[in-house]
Amino acid sequence: MGMIIKVTDEDLELVRKFLLNVPSISDLDDDILKNGLYVLDGNDISGFISYESFDAKGVIRYFVFKKMLEDDILEELFLSLKEEASNNGIKSLYCVVNNELIQNLFESLDFHVLENKTLYLDEKPFKLPALNDALVMEHKIMVAI
Repeated sequence: MGMIIKVTDEDLELVRKFLLNVPSISDLDDDILKNGLYVLDGNDISGFISYESFDAKGVIRYFVFKKMLEDDILEELFLSLKEEASNNGIKSLYCVVNNELIQNLFESLDFHVLENKTLYLDEKPFKLPALNDALVMEHKIMVAI
C-alpha cells in the first residue's frame, strides 16, 4: 500500500520525471503540479493527480497511474485532492473523460456527467480535447459547517 503525498518544491523534480515518462505528456506546468498529490510505493511514484485552478473551479489534469491502484487508495487519493482543493477555495472539480472505464471511475467518486459539454472557465469556454465523444463531469465540493 502506498503513501499519498502532497507535491512540494522539494519533490517537484521527482514528479516531473514520473510524468515525462508518459508518451502523451510533453509539457508540464509547475503551478498545476503543485496542486497535485502522488502515491509513493517504496521509492517509486505509482500514481499522480492534480487540478488547474480557475477561481472557484478546478479542472483535473495529469491523472496518471503506472499500475492499477487499489480502490481504497484511489478513493483516499481523491478525498485528499478534494480536501486540498477545498482548502484553496475550489467549490467544484471537473474532469474530461473519453472512455467508459474512466467515466465509471469518476462516477464512483460522485462525479456526474454535465449535459452541456461546454464548461466556462474565467468566462471563456473551456476547449475539450479533439475528441467528439469526450464528456465533462462535475463534482461539487460540500463544505462542512
